[in-house]
Amino acid sequence: MRYPAVEALTGVAFAATAGFVGINARLPFALWFIAACIAMALIDIDHKRLPNVLTLSTYGVVLVGYAVWAGLEGQWTQFVRALAAGLIMSAGFAALAFLVPAGMGFGDVKLALSLGTVLGWYGWAQLAIGTFAGFLLGAAFGVMAMAVGRAGRRTALPFGPFMIAGALLALVVADPVSQWYSGMLH
Repeated sequence: MRYPAVEALTGVAFAATAGFVGINARLPFALWFIAACIAMALIDIDHKRLPNVLTLSTYGVVLVGYAVWAGLEGQWTQFVRALAAGLIMSAGFAALAFLVPAGMGFGDVKLALSLGTVLGWYGWAQLAIGTFAGFLLGAAFGVMAMAVGRAGRRTALPFGPFMIAGALLALVVADPVSQWYSGMLH
């Protein structure tokens, strides 16, 4: 049952990605990113690890994809912001991994580099909301797992799927959320 479900999910994700990114030079890179995210999430769920072959190659594809797009469209400021966002998110996760080694793995740090770069391409609000959403989703799942007796306080949960879900959610909701929040401040 899992194999056809993953294939169906990937097809739906590809269609949604094409709708979000559009049919352009960025689409092949975006499809790689989505496929890699699905694979990384499932591997992390099954094995509680994020393999370097996926985390690092995905960052390479994201980096090349945005460099190509920046070159074609002259969006170098956006490219620099994306690079900075990836480094900032990865550095934050690295700090967490050093401070709480039992709570965060270095696969998460490497995944944060790709996710932060993608989120940063779209804006700082996407980076902030995507990072926060990952932690929020992970905490909510952890609380629910403890409430139904499937986990305890020391149970290791894979965090990559929540990071990915939070990032993808932010790509969809960050603009309206940040506009709503800005409206609340005025």
